[in-house]
Order: sequence, then structure tokens, then C-alpha cells
Amino acid sequence: MLTADGPTDPRIAEEIERRVAERTAELSAISEDLRRQLSVRHRDNENPHLREILLKSFIDGIGAPVTLCAPTGEMVAVNRFGQEYHRKSVEEIMDWTSGEMIFAADLPRVKAAWQRSIETGEPYDVEVRARRAHGPYRWMRFHGFPVRDSDGSILRWCVLYLDIHDSKSAEEALAASERNLKLTINTMPAMAWTADTSGNVEFFNDNFLDYVGLPLDRMLDDSWKQAVHPDDVDDLLETWKVVMAAGRTGETEARLRRFDGTYRWFLMRVSPLRDESGKVVRWYGINTDVDAWRQTERQRQQAEDSLRASELMLRSMLDSIAAPIGFFNSDGELEAVNHLVGDYFGKSFEEVSQWENIVHPDDLVASQAAWQRAIEAGAAYEHEARIRRADGEYRWNDHRGYPMRDAEGRIVRWCVLQIDIHDRKQAEARLAASERNLDQIISGIPGLAWTALPDGHADFLNQHYLDYVGLSLEQARGVGWMLALHPDDREHLIADWRAMMSERRGGESEARIRRCDGEYRCFLFRASPVLDDAGNVVRWFGVNTDIEDLKRAEAAMRASELNLRQLTETIPQMLWSATADGSIDYCNKRLLEFTGFTPEEAMGTGWAKMLHPDDVEPTVRAWLHCIATGDPYRVEVRTLRASDQTYRWLLTSALPLRDADGRILKWHGACADMHDWKQAQDELRDAQAELAHMTRVMTMGHLTASIAHELNQPLAGIITNASTCLRMLAADPPNVTGARETARRTIRDGNRAADVIARLRSLFSKKDPVIEAVDVNTATQEVIALTLTELKKANVSLRVQLAEALPSVEGDRVQLQQVIMNLILNAMQAMDGIADRSKELVVATERDGCDAVRVVVQDAGVGFEAAIAEKLFHPFYTTKRHGMGIGLSVSRSIVENHQGRLWAERNDGPGATFIVSIPSGDAGDGAEVNA
Repeated sequence: MLTADGPTDPRIAEEIERRVAERTAELSAISEDLRRQLSVRHRDNENPHLREILLKSFIDGIGAPVTLCAPTGEMVAVNRFGQEYHRKSVEEIMDWTSGEMIFAADLPRVKAAWQRSIETGEPYDVEVRARRAHGPYRWMRFHGFPVRDSDGSILRWCVLYLDIHDSKSAEEALAASERNLKLTINTMPAMAWTADTSGNVEFFNDNFLDYVGLPLDRMLDDSWKQAVHPDDVDDLLETWKVVMAAGRTGETEARLRRFDGTYRWFLMRVSPLRDESGKVVRWYGINTDVDAWRQTERQRQQAEDSLRASELMLRSMLDSIAAPIGFFNSDGELEAVNHLVGDYFGKSFEEVSQWENIVHPDDLVASQAAWQRAIEAGAAYEHEARIRRADGEYRWNDHRGYPMRDAEGRIVRWCVLQIDIHDRKQAEARLAASERNLDQIISGIPGLAWTALPDGHADFLNQHYLDYVGLSLEQARGVGWMLALHPDDREHLIADWRAMMSERRGGESEARIRRCDGEYRCFLFRASPVLDDAGNVVRWFGVNTDIEDLKRAEAAMRASELNLRQLTETIPQMLWSATADGSIDYCNKRLLEFTGFTPEEAMGTGWAKMLHPDDVEPTVRAWLHCIATGDPYRVEVRTLRASDQTYRWLLTSALPLRDADGRILKWHGACADMHDWKQAQDELRDAQAELAHMTRVMTMGHLTASIAHELNQPLAGIITNASTCLRMLAADPPNVTGARETARRTIRDGNRAADVIARLRSLFSKKDPVIEAVDVNTATQEVIALTLTELKKANVSLRVQLAEALPSVEGDRVQLQQVIMNLILNAMQAMDGIADRSKELVVATERDGCDAVRVVVQDAGVGFEAAIAEKLFHPFYTTKRHGMGIGLSVSRSIVENHQGRLWAERNDGPGATFIVSIPSGDAGDGAEVNA
């Protein structure tokens, strides 16, 4: 962009210097051509008077203001265009340094530049504001070049004036338009942003940046994601990809972190901006705070104002208007061109002479006709047409032709000045397109958008607004829009509007607007001012948002909450509720009476003071886990009862209330006094433990022979090895080496006997369970060793299938071995009396999924009916003639206390299969096991 001191962009300055040099060379060529013509036409080359006349005649034929100056700088002549431009006499123009022709602030700079050219003989080029015909000052470019004789001495200075005011004005209008657009976006009462066609965010308005408390450079590219709640980033990005792929308006909701660290819900709407061909060129988005409404009714806001901002598609015009010049004879035939013509067209003189080689086909006929009219009338020629440049591009040019006449007024030559106006044309088209786009964007906002003058009178309402209220723009302007307001709301809305105008601040208010069908609906009015540098309002921008559905939902929610509160106070149960983040917000009267707490004491995290000190930490940990995962909450905890100041066991449970998207809105819970039931359970577990011990003792009684066999083997080995050792020591010489090996075998057999006795003692013992890692394969093999003798006596064929690399299980080893022993003996007894087939017993271990281990006991006995599969495990239910019906019942109780399962299945053939499944140690912490 150009300023009074010249171009600020170094590249533009370099381009101007290049064009000035070319211009100077061209004007020097003209000067040389003039000198040659004077030599040919006049033999007396030293006649200064004749030379002066010819020079003045030449400058009168140039179609722009031109002055001639003496070598020392004094102005000696002005052509007729210069006089017409200033509307002054030659004498007044010559006195240009003392009048008002040059803007006062520019005069010193112009004089200094002129003096430097006079002293150095270098071409003169400067931009200055000059007054035109007593009118306003306009930007001009003064081009001065010296006219020299054959010796190189300066005869005259020729100064050409070029009017560049329109180019300057276009540049300033473009800059002002860009500032106004940015100011408009920054004063919109919403958080606005833009993104390119690839989805990269490139701009956030001030409201957005103020909200998140981050500067613009920390929000560009993908850095804006730091302001989004971590749980919402993936969904937001996925929605953004879908919207971009579809190329249509879209919306979603996500939480944004405010500058103080608070996350609030926002409705994020984005719309594409398209060019005239329908192609998306940019995305515009608006984020609307809907957090307060979500807290009351958890519904997405129907519509929020989305002001779209338009980026002006204007680029600055070329800062130089140096143009090619052509000379034609009186018949309109091209005679000569300057150097810029050859550079511009990239063609020879003969090719340039043929108009069809350089003029756009659509403009050729009109251009030739305009030129012919000028030739016939002898009037100035001015015409715009598209000209083909050297690179093949057709560009708009303004052609201005002026006739050069001799002393008798006959036209002897035409001078045509060619000015490239293509950039200006495009800038004008872009500006018009930008204005159309801005109108389309405002009209396309999914809300009732409007603007008002500083005094509050509406001057624009978008089409959505007009269609909604059924008014024309003329009817709604000024204060006409108030016709659609509900009579009861006008007074307070006008008061709020006046308060905003007097304080020059943005604000909001609520009022009902009559729809075109006569229905009144509640709207949220939001307005924001655009201020100038002095802080004065230059315009108001506003958006009205329909909140009728929210209002109705709020009323329904309040009524629903009142009904729920009344219901919970009458239910004979201790009830409570909590917010989505786990903070208690309600306890009913029954719960408060039980604990003796006031509502204020119980709110938030105060409920933890009700609990037994030993239960606080695990209970809080479980509650926080459920808040984080959304899992149902269920704990048994000791809670203080106020009436007798004792701690009683309560079963506390809660479930989350979710919205349509699965997000947790609230937690509702209940507390049940289970103290008496828990005491009864403890007594029941004691009885079961006693029963399990008696069952083990009875079982061991059945295995007396097997136990004796297990002990006899190592004892017999001890006796044999001891006798052998004595014989070896009594030999001559004593066999010490053999005796030592025999003693080792004696020790081994003694350890085997000790192991058997230890296992028997553990099975006979009556002690509290010991939770440890149990190798199921080893435990199973030890039980099989105890029962092996009994199985052989019963002619049972045993097949053992133990899986490898089984994980250990957490539990009491003795209790688990009791279960395996019960199942093996039960299978053996089920095959008593079988004579027509083999008595085959299969004991196997295997994985049960990835987090459990199975023990399978399969027999070939009499089996059972499907109808009694579950009765087999009931206490005192038996299918045996002498059975008591407690073995399977005790076994299931033990397994369930280990968080496992025990069930029976019928075989495809004879017999039945009993299966035990115990969670492995890899599945998590072991549960508490009761005897």
C-alpha cells in the first residue's frame, strides 16, 4: 500500500523503480525522436524559436497534463491538458510553489526531489497531492525527464502528470473494509472462528480468545484442542471430519475450558462459504454457551445465533500506472511505439499493428468502431478493452487517445496512452462479490440477525427475521420491528435497550416476538456495539434466539423436581441424590433423621463424616471409581445411627441417570439397614464352617484304608532302608558309601510320611481360612493320592488329565481340597453296583476363559434326572440310600465363598459331570473367604 512517502513494501518499491527506469528510457526515446524530426524538417537546427514551437506542439498532442521546464527548473510551458486539469492560467501554473496547487504537507518533499533532479540530471519521479480545478486534492505521479541535444546538454525538462487517485482510493477502501470486517467479527456477541478448506483453524475472534484466556498464536493449527475437554476431543474431531466431507452446515456439543479452568458446554455450529460455482472456500463457525440450559433440562439449544464473517476477497491494485504509448498517423495507422509496448505484448511492431493479434475477440469489433469514430470526428478517444499480454493473459486496459495538430489545426498524429486497469477491474469485482457474500452470510445466519444505528434505530434485518415476523424491511426499519413485540414485554425490553445504549456496552434481554402465524414465542435478545477509536458507537449488531422451548422445559423441570421431592419425602426409605461429579445435593428426611445430620452437613462430601472411620477410605474410593466409570454403586458400610450413637451396617446403592447421548446427568441412591441381616449371616457362616469341618472328618473316616496305605508305604521304606544301612555298616570293611545313600532314602521316606501327616492334620483341623495362592494341579494330585486306595478297592478306573501352565487361584487350600475330595468320593459312590460297564472316573483341570480355572470330575454311574440338577446342591437332599445330603451343599457353599461356581451336567452317555470354576489370581484381588 502507498503512503505519502511512497511504497512501504520493498518489492513494490523495486518494481516501481524498474518501471520508472523504463518510463525514463521511453521518454528519452521520445525526446530523441523529436530531435531527429526537428533536424529533418528544419535545416536550421540552431533556430531555438522554431524548436520551442515544435516541442510545445508535441506536448499538446500527449493525452495527459505535461509541462516543459528550463534546464534550471523554471516552468516555461504547459500543454492544454494541464491547463484544463487545473483550470488555471499558464502564469498561475508556473507559480506552482507559492499557490495551493500542491498540498502544503507535500510541497517541501516535491521541491527537494525536483531540485535533486535539476542538479543531477536524473529523471524526476514523485507522488504528490495536487488540486484539480479548484476541487479536492487528488494523488498524482509527476514523471520528469530531460530532453537533451546531440551533445547531451539538457535543453528542456518534460514533466508528465499521471492521476493515480482512484488506485490510492481503492487501496484505502480495501484496507478500511478489512479493518471493518475484523472489527465486526470481534464485536459479534458470540465466539467466532474461521477455518480453511482443509479444516485448519486460522482465526478466532476476541470473544473466543478472552474466554479461553489464550493468545491467538497458541490457538492456531491444532493447538485449539487444549481448550477442549479431553473426553470430548475425539467426538468433536470426528464430527468436524463428517461435516467437512459432506460440505454442509453442521453442529455438535463439547466442553470448553474457560480462562479460570472451568469447563462449560458449548453448541458449536459451522457453515461453509461457497464461491459462485458452489465450491467451499472457507468455513465459519460460532460457539454458543449452553451450559446453563443443560443444567436445567439437558437438551441442546434449538438455535443459537451464528454470525458468519466474510473475508474480503480484495487485493491491492498495482501501485504504478506507468503505461505504454503508441503513435498513429492522421489516418489511424500505427507509426511508432515506445519500449513498454514491446515489453507488454512481447510481439514485433508488425504484429502489434494488427489489432486481432492483441485485442480479445469479444472486444475487437467495439474497439475498432470506437477508434474509427474518434478518427472521423477528430475527438479524444477513450475505450476499455481486454488486451493480450506477452504471457498470453488477456488483461483490461484503458486506452486514451489524443490528436496532435499542426499550426493550422490539422491532425498530424495521434498519441494513445495505454493504462493497465486489469487489477482495478478485478478489485472492483471482488469488492462487489465480497459485499454480496456479506449480505448472503448475514441473511444465511440461522437466527434473527439485525443491525442498528448509534441511536438504536434498526437499519437492517436479515431475511430470517423478516420471514419470521412477516414484515418487509421497510416496515421493520427504525422502530417498526417493535410491532412484533408482545405488548407486556415492550416496556422492559426498551428499558434494557436504552441502558445498553447509554452505557455503550453489549447486553441481553428477553421478550416475546409474534410469529407470522400470530403465535408469540420467547426470544433472547443479544446486542453488541462496534466502537471507533474514540470509543463512540458506530453501529450495533444483534441476534435474537428462540428460547421458547427452553422456557417451557425449565417450567416442566421445576414442576417435575417439586413432584419428585414430595415423592421422595413420603417413601419409607433412606434416599439421596448427587450431581454428575459425585457431590451430594439431596438427602431425604428419613436419612437425615437416621444420621442426625442437617441438610447442610450432608451436602457435598460431608456424608463421609457419617461413616465408621475404618470404612471411609474404601467407600470413597469405590464411589470415585463409579463416578469415573459410570458403573452402578453398591457398598456395605457402617453408618452412625443418631438415636443410640452406634454404627450399623447399611447397604448403600446408586444408579446413574443418563441423557439420550449416554452422558450422566445425576446419581440417585438409597440406603437400607442390613445390620440385623448381616449378624444373621455371620451366625450362618459359623454354622456352615462347623458343618464343613464335620464333613471333612466324616470323609476322612471313609478314607482310613487309603490313609493307612499312604503312611505304610513311607514307613515300610524307612524300616527296610534302616535294616540295609545296619548290614552295610556291619560288613568288614563297612560299606560307608552304601550306608550313606541308604540313610538318604530313609530321610526321604521320613519326609514323605511327615507330608502325609501334615496334610491329614490340615484336613482334620478346625481353624480360620487362610487365603493364599493355590496351585490347582498340585492340590488335585494330593487329594487323588489320599483316595487312590479306595478307588482301587471299588474297581474304579481313574484317568487324570491336568492342563499345563494353569494360573494359580486365590483361596483356602484345605477348603478347596475338601470340595475336590467330596466330588471324587461322590463319583465313586455313584458307580457302586455298576456291573455291566467299566467304572471309569475322569479328573481333569483346564482354563475357564481367561480369568478362571476349572476342576472337572466325570463318572460313569447312574447319573440324575434333568429336573433335579439344581436340587442336588440343596441341604439334606440325597439320591443315596444311606446319604445325608450335605456334601454337595457344603461344597457349593465353599465354592461360592471363593467367588466361584459349582454345577452338575448330565453326560451324553451314562453318568454325570460335576464342574468347579474358581477365579484365577490374575482376575483381580482375592475376595474374602469365609469358613
